[in-house]
Amino acid sequence: MNNNCVCLICYKPNDIWIDFLSKFTKYDIYIIIDDNSIQHDKLSNINIIQINDNECIKNGFVNMNFTIKKDVTSWEKAIYYFSTINTRYNNVWFFYMMKHLYYKLIQNIVILIY
Repeated sequence: MNNNCVCLICYKPNDIWIDFLSKFTKYDIYIIIDDNSIQHDKLSNINIIQINDNECIKNGFVNMNFTIKKDVTSWEKAIYYFSTINTRYNNVWFFYMMKHLYYKLIQNIVILIY
């Protein structure tokens, strides 16, 4: 059993991130998606997690991200998920994807890896 995982926190998943994370083989991979308007399926070695905002509100996971004017974001969902639902990991490493700011950065990281 792997005691470590990597988690992408995002509003909607991006193909560049999915491609990047799909190459990880030593860690369990999760993507916590804020947008619930589309149901995403599991992708090969990537676990897709979507949690209803009301579940976080009901359990007190609100207003953790002061930079976004929304009570429940993917941050609240990620902390809720790994502290309440899935507590099997000793270490969870989070990557945070803002809508447009990190696309170029990730493209550069992927180029450096290859």
